[in-house]
Amino acid sequence: MISAVSIAADRHTGVAGIDVEWSDVALTETQFGPADGSGFLVETRPEGLHYDFRVGSASLAA
Repeated sequence: MISAVSIAADRHTGVAGIDVEWSDVALTETQFGPADGSGFLVETRPEGLHYDFRVGSASLAA
């Protein structure tokens, strides 16, 4: 969420605001068989669990 207020006077303008961010992300990737394709792909993509993580973040800024 981003919110801002602008205030204008005769020769001056002011702006004040706030930025609030929150996220909760998860990724799981499992390969259930051998990779098909080039030799490079077969060597670099083994069977099994590749990713399994969860990340949460929050920020507040004026």
